[in-house]
Amino acid sequence: MIKLGEVFSPYSVELDGSLAEAAVKNIRINKERRILNIEVYSEYLLTRRSIFEAQERIAKAEIGVDRVVIYPKYPREAFDTAYFDELVEALRQNNPSLNGTLNDAVLEREGDDRLNITLAHGGAALLQAKEFDMLLSDLIYSEFGLRFEITYSGVTELNADDKQFTDRLMISSSPTASTTRRRRSTAKSSTS
Repeated sequence: MIKLGEVFSPYSVELDGSLAEAAVKNIRINKERRILNIEVYSEYLLTRRSIFEAQERIAKAEIGVDRVVIYPKYPREAFDTAYFDELVEALRQNNPSLNGTLNDAVLEREGDDRLNITLAHGGAALLQAKEFDMLLSDLIYSEFGLRFEITYSGVTELNADDKQFTDRLMISSSPTASTTRRRRSTAKSSTS
């Protein structure tokens, strides 16, 4: 199989070592939306940062697309709960409201078909409302071919005494924040 680095070297696109060595499984172009979808296979786990940077570099190359999406695939045995933060980073791209909810959370494998997320700062209801458990399970299946049921434990409820919660609340209600919001609103209405 051809390597990702070989595909884009004629366009002077430099890629991270492991990503450059990843085998290209499939390339699809959506001409109407000008999106290039690339499926790659790697024996080694890739960082989201390297994937996101590669997507940007390839999109900037003169290849006639506006957006590039790289879908990594790995062998089943490469799955490791230590990869949790990278999976969360991938899901945050389409769901920024996850920011903060999973801070300090830990993923643990419980048997062959269950993963448990131990939350440190609450937010299980928000995660369930956003169907994070299904999104995470689907992403793991897409990348590793493994299907897991996801459960939550630890501090599942938001706690008004939690420093992170109160800091976020104070920042969003501070006079500086409301002044900034008013300035932005005023600036938007004056440019309209």
